[in-house]
Amino acid sequence: GIGKADAAFVIERVMDRAARQLGIDRAEIRLRNLVPEEAFPFRTVTGALMDSGRYETCLRKALDLADYAALSQEAVELRKLGVCRGVGVTIVVEPTSASRPGVGMGFASCRLVVTPQGDVLAYSGTSQQGQGHQTTIAQIISTELDLPLDSIRVILSDTDVTPHGFTAGSSRSTTVLMSAVCRAAESAAAKIRAIAAHRWNVDPADVRLVDSAAEHGAERMSFREIAEVAYIRVDLLPPGMAPGLEVIGTFVNPNIDYERDSRGRANAFASYPYDACVAVVDVDAATGLVAVRKYVSVHDCGVEINPRIVETQHIGATMQGIGLALMEEMPFSDDGTPLASSFLEYLLPTVYDLPEEFILDKIITPTPLTPLGAKGVGETGTLTAPAVLASAIEDALGAPYVRLNELPLTGERILRALRLARAPEGASHDS
Repeated sequence: GIGKADAAFVIERVMDRAARQLGIDRAEIRLRNLVPEEAFPFRTVTGALMDSGRYETCLRKALDLADYAALSQEAVELRKLGVCRGVGVTIVVEPTSASRPGVGMGFASCRLVVTPQGDVLAYSGTSQQGQGHQTTIAQIISTELDLPLDSIRVILSDTDVTPHGFTAGSSRSTTVLMSAVCRAAESAAAKIRAIAAHRWNVDPADVRLVDSAAEHGAERMSFREIAEVAYIRVDLLPPGMAPGLEVIGTFVNPNIDYERDSRGRANAFASYPYDACVAVVDVDAATGLVAVRKYVSVHDCGVEINPRIVETQHIGATMQGIGLALMEEMPFSDDGTPLASSFLEYLLPTVYDLPEEFILDKIITPTPLTPLGAKGVGETGTLTAPAVLASAIEDALGAPYVRLNELPLTGERILRALRLARAPEGASHDS
């Protein structure tokens, strides 16, 4: 979430400050200022063109799952007893699939081949780093052609055979790559139907693809038989159809402004998933260490092609966000020498840093801009965790007298913030 996490942190800190100053609950001030569902697509004052969303529904679901009102009251009572407990709330939007003039990345491509044996080879123009692209690509093709997954082979990152493409940065793969895969599968399906329809002298629209075959009434041609026509019995192809069963599907971001408007604004992202969170923390007054007692996340990334992959990506992103919020730091000495030269000094979150209670839920609001209705998913949790944990820690330490502006919130910074929290009433400090 390079850059996005920084912006989200600043915006959410401002929202908390505004709520305190105006005497409005932190959840309420957000609910009052959310873009309503009927306003989408929504152009912001800075030029972002948000595709779809149900922000209020998402935030209210997170508040209900957490029992926000009861948690907030419990925290107040515990603080009276000397327990530094705090509750944080936030809702963050993640721009995904960045594209700018001269940089590219505004499209993706997939080459799909139905072999003479009736199997499928899919060549992705986009690489991956563990997101499960092979599974998702195969799943899309399997659904469109009604093929078993084990008859589909996905080839990634081999530039000798794959079409031109870009990296998997900016959570773009679901938006552009999977849309390109969908287009390729649709083109292959259309050619398969046309070959079978020509043999039976029927309308291709009346041909169905069922269990690795084309069917029309009692007629049936397996993909192997159709491939034999395409590659060998080319005399049986429809007039004007090229031999073979090879297609390339491409998808271009439709939501990118390559020219700025009269005010210098331009939208540089394809879609805008979002995440609403409530977090509960306890802060140890002796060590400054933070224990995340409860973490509730409700996110919306549009249609989930593979819900299990989406869930694990969101959990992983959230844990990265927790690391950014509480421990990950690259400090330097006054002369510029790095002080963290190994993972003994540069701390990473482990399973022991998981929230004691982790509630993950979702709503699904399809984007109208992609054929699958799917948005990006990879970074949303990373953006949200620092903002919501800072909100909760600030609450635990006695906001509004403490202002947390700097990440990560290490024990050293927490102890300093605790001292500032005990300053005379009316004092205001930055930490």
